[in-house]
Amino acid sequence: MIARTLAVLSLVLIAAPAFAADKDQEALQGTWKIEKAVRGGMEMPAEMRDKVTLEFKGDEAIVHEPGKDEPATYTLDATKSPKTINIKPKKDEKQVQGIYELSGDTLKICFAREGGERPSKFESPEGSNLMLMEMKRVKK
Repeated sequence: MIARTLAVLSLVLIAAPAFAADKDQEALQGTWKIEKAVRGGMEMPAEMRDKVTLEFKGDEAIVHEPGKDEPATYTLDATKSPKTINIKPKKDEKQVQGIYELSGDTLKICFAREGGERPSKFESPEGSNLMLMEMKRVKK
């Protein structure tokens, strides 16, 4: 009986991280409007920011800009603190490492550009290669 209970418990513990990531992946689905974007301490001007959206569709993240779409694949690890996201642009070989925070219809992502190390905080200090984006879900 104890062996069976331990076996079930170990299966639950093994499956829990995948379930958490699947749950977050499901919650990300849809289109997100960028409310704030900061790169290296400099905020993106509203006239540029307002023309860009981010769409999550299955395991794909697509940046939509006027005249072009940039697809990428992504993976999540909801067991880390903060939660992590890896983004692999389809046209580029470099994987981007980041962190994310999802709360209802608000999403924050902070990532290192140019193949840098994963950030540990949601910030983009001046002179850094970090990009911080705060987004709101686009209602259908």
